[in-house]
Amino acid sequence: MRFVPNFHRRPTPRTSRGFVLGDSRVDAIFRFALQSSARDEAEPACNAISRFPAANICGGIATSRPAITHLRAAWRLVVGSQPHAAALIRHDSVEQGEQTRSRVFRPAPLPVGPPCSTRAGRRLKPASGAPRGPSGLLRLRQIQPPASGPGVGNPPSLPAQTPPPEHSIPLFAKNQTTTGQTAMKSPTLPLLCLIVTLLAAAGPRLQADVVLDELFNYPDGPLVEVSAGKWSSHSGTSGPVMVSSGAITLNQSQAQDVNTTLTGGPYAPASATVLYAKFTVRFTALPGGDGTYFAHFKDGSNTGFRGRIFASVTGAAEGRFRLGISESANSPGAMLETDLDLDTPQVVILRYDVASAGSTLWVNATVESDPAVNAGDDGSPINVAAFAFRQSLSSGDGMGTLTVDDLRVATSFEELFGVPQDKAPRILTQPQSRSVQAGASATFSVSADGTGPLSFQWQRDKTDLPGANSASLTLNPVTAADAGAYRVIVSNHLGSAISDEAILTVTEAPVAVETNIAHLRTLLDPLDLTPTDTATLFTVEGVVTTWVNLTGPSANVLFYLQDETGGIATFWTGGTNGFIPRAGDKVRVTAPLDHFNGLLQLAPDFANPAHKVERLGADNPLPAPRLVNPTELIVLTPAEIEADWEGRLLTVTNVTLSNPAGLVSFPGSGNLTVTDEAGAPFTLRVDSRTDLGGQPVPHGPFAVIGVLAQYDTSAPHASGYQLLPTRYADIIATRIPPVVRFTNRLENLVRPGDQPTNTFTELGVRRGEQLTIQITVTDPLGTWVAVQPVLTGLPSQAAWHFTEAVGPQLDGTFTMTAGAADQGSLFELTLHAWNATATNTTVWKVYVPTAAEERVAITEYLANPTSSAGAAYYNPLRRDPPPENPGTHDEFLELANLGDTDLDLAGWSIADAVQVRHRFYESLMLGASNAVVVYGGPLNGFPPGLDVPAVPASEGSAGLALNNDGDVLTVRNQLGGVVERLVYTARQVSSGGSMSRVPTMNHDFLAQAGAATLAVTPGRQYDGRRWSEPFTPPVVEVGALAASLEANGAVRLTWTAAAGQTYSVQTAPDAAGPWTELATGLTRGEFTDAPPASEPVRFYRVRSP
Repeated sequence: MRFVPNFHRRPTPRTSRGFVLGDSRVDAIFRFALQSSARDEAEPACNAISRFPAANICGGIATSRPAITHLRAAWRLVVGSQPHAAALIRHDSVEQGEQTRSRVFRPAPLPVGPPCSTRAGRRLKPASGAPRGPSGLLRLRQIQPPASGPGVGNPPSLPAQTPPPEHSIPLFAKNQTTTGQTAMKSPTLPLLCLIVTLLAAAGPRLQADVVLDELFNYPDGPLVEVSAGKWSSHSGTSGPVMVSSGAITLNQSQAQDVNTTLTGGPYAPASATVLYAKFTVRFTALPGGDGTYFAHFKDGSNTGFRGRIFASVTGAAEGRFRLGISESANSPGAMLETDLDLDTPQVVILRYDVASAGSTLWVNATVESDPAVNAGDDGSPINVAAFAFRQSLSSGDGMGTLTVDDLRVATSFEELFGVPQDKAPRILTQPQSRSVQAGASATFSVSADGTGPLSFQWQRDKTDLPGANSASLTLNPVTAADAGAYRVIVSNHLGSAISDEAILTVTEAPVAVETNIAHLRTLLDPLDLTPTDTATLFTVEGVVTTWVNLTGPSANVLFYLQDETGGIATFWTGGTNGFIPRAGDKVRVTAPLDHFNGLLQLAPDFANPAHKVERLGADNPLPAPRLVNPTELIVLTPAEIEADWEGRLLTVTNVTLSNPAGLVSFPGSGNLTVTDEAGAPFTLRVDSRTDLGGQPVPHGPFAVIGVLAQYDTSAPHASGYQLLPTRYADIIATRIPPVVRFTNRLENLVRPGDQPTNTFTELGVRRGEQLTIQITVTDPLGTWVAVQPVLTGLPSQAAWHFTEAVGPQLDGTFTMTAGAADQGSLFELTLHAWNATATNTTVWKVYVPTAAEERVAITEYLANPTSSAGAAYYNPLRRDPPPENPGTHDEFLELANLGDTDLDLAGWSIADAVQVRHRFYESLMLGASNAVVVYGGPLNGFPPGLDVPAVPASEGSAGLALNNDGDVLTVRNQLGGVVERLVYTARQVSSGGSMSRVPTMNHDFLAQAGAATLAVTPGRQYDGRRWSEPFTPPVVEVGALAASLEANGAVRLTWTAAAGQTYSVQTAPDAAGPWTELATGLTRGEFTDAPPASEPVRFYRVRSP
């Protein structure tokens, strides 16, 4: 026989075959080639290897497409209790006359151990670069060891033992179908045996530099599911990453992010590893908005993402895009100035320096010196554990649609394309000079490549530092003696590389001024009331007076501090890395002064060693609150408040809530107004971090304990003072009513759009729809509560139900089904709940639209207009000239009437989640089979060029204020009844046009650009037809219909369902019919039927719609 171990290219005869040897648990894939003419020579050696003690060979085959005339087999060798690798020889053979390349890795001895286990029916992947086709099944051939005999060292001397025929390996015949199988007896098996014998005869194994090789050769379906655990999701619960035809698809309209771990990881910064990732990408849709990142390295958490690869249209020609890179930022630090085309494969290469987080990007590079860009931002190093792909669309910025294939991660650029040569060390990232204060920490790092293992030796002033032998050097704490010139020597067996010198300058730490809070409050500018000294460090001690962290969620901490002379806020940047002070903690704070919208605060930074927040004790009594009422507060001048009141703990007494009227429970956050007996008002701030939200408000006068805060965004900062309670227990009242908590559930919705589960107190329920309100009533103090629903004036099919009328907790429901008799009525559902001191009355307003109003719907909306004149959805209202502020003025929604009755919209309104945005003050007829467009503005000028009525939003310069992160749109009629409600999320905001109901007004919203050729169609159906034109259902193909028989005898049908489409399943006793409906309105692409035993045969078909 004959090997081809050379690295040059040579022709390959037609008779050659390429095989793959390896195991999914082994670091490398092992490849070898043997000309079939050597088969006879191979047989004795194969027989010899069958005598190896306890040697087992597992194998399988994956055939190529019929057009390929050679086979590519995949084998697994498992010998002993652990998987072992014998050698790596790559040989890819193709048709005669084409080129071939072979690569050789140094082999290792073949070990001996117990037999491998039988694994039947497992799919194997074809070799890298092999044509994809139907995969065969894994089969096992087990070779029994002899009772005694020579060892591994002398296989040629062993007598031949031909394996019995029944142990031959069944292989799928070439050109088979996925259901056919042909057994091929084993002329190939001796071939395999001989190769293993020869490979086992050489020296030690070489560690592979490839840490991930991913071909995505899985069955079609969700990647996390079909990869058998190799890929996992670390973010997003909807819109999975899909495998299709041996590649994955990423789509900005989906949510799931996925990752797979790297062999040998995690890679710590001290390892000095440099990772390279290469994959082929083909974009089929442009990135949305300013684009975003779609691939990166990650650590073991869900937040440490480094080497982020971005896609964006920014700077690119129309219809093209560019790629960029950042170390850790959410926007690219650098973009490759190369315009890329859709539907064109691009080879993307990412280099990530684990020690420094330095990130480099290439596109279509073949050598490392090819043009590239470096990220430029300053990301902190992480322990790299995995490579990840991301799907995202946020505020209109998305990564487009793309397919990814042939992912490889390695520790050198060369290994991305093949086998690297040994090379001397090379410094890739130099250490940087630093200037730090004494007592701080200083870190120098370097990244280098070269054949491993690499050794490191740090020096100061050219003198070795003992123990400084990693890729980074940290000095903590730094002293004046540490100042000097630092460099590192990187070495391997081929030589050394010396880094540039980095100078460490050590400065003296500033000396803090110990003082009290009253003195700090004298350091304010008398005009704008902001601190005049923000450089000096001050040290004060006091007791924490707030019960929760008043900022976040973030790494920062906000608390209030008080001593004998006054109070002050403390904003501690990065404070959660230390601790979160609690009420009663005695703390010492060393920090400079700052302000936030007028609020004076100490501003320590956890990263600055000169700044400190130290806990000196806990559970100290809080300072006695200063007693005051609003009448006394409002007569104080701003200077007086700043000097002795702001930041202090106060008790404001004898106040009542005056705004908003009718409030039952505290909001999640916001400003309320309280007044005293004299009518003097003051602002009560409800912070979302406290436990006030959802708690019942007091009935009658009450007292509040809180700190005096400020929020004034403009100079002079002389207003915006507010009382800030930080726990509900500091609302002191004699009359506190019960708490009523509820959840609404809507079922049998006529059309999607409303939120099926919600907590609205105003609802629209159409005829046939069902409403269930689930209610829980409790007492804040844990005593008894009682309930009494109002039973009069209810809808025709409605009922209240409580199991008990009195108790410590009462659970109940209200249910209704809207009927024809209820149409046009606005019902007030009233529930009284009381305890020993007060009553809580909760009212739900439920409107049942008339038959004509049922045919009115929001059918299109554009939440993120563009100012780019080249975009398909630019100037959607066809105005001449276009408006000056398209971001506001080009927002629109379309209200369509598909009934046969004209409707007068006088008195109707449209609101978002914040306020009413438009009122129809005058008569405006919404004609039958027509639409009205309401747009962002302006109120005067720039009229739309539409052929339907169009009106600007009437309630302010903000226009419709459609939120790109999601919103609630509510249409009310002249009675105030809810006719239509649309709740959308950020993922229901298109980056390429409007969102429309497709294909009819009773279907869900889809991106217009993906459903039709038109990006926007204000006043018309999604495909540009007038609303008066009859609807023609699109032809929908029911794809990939399949049936399976469940264990219980049920029949499960599955098919490929199109977004927004409904399906029906029909059955018949014969293929010719007659057909009867089994189910309608199906959207998920699956249905399970339990046919009766009396039917010997049942036919099924699926129709749409």
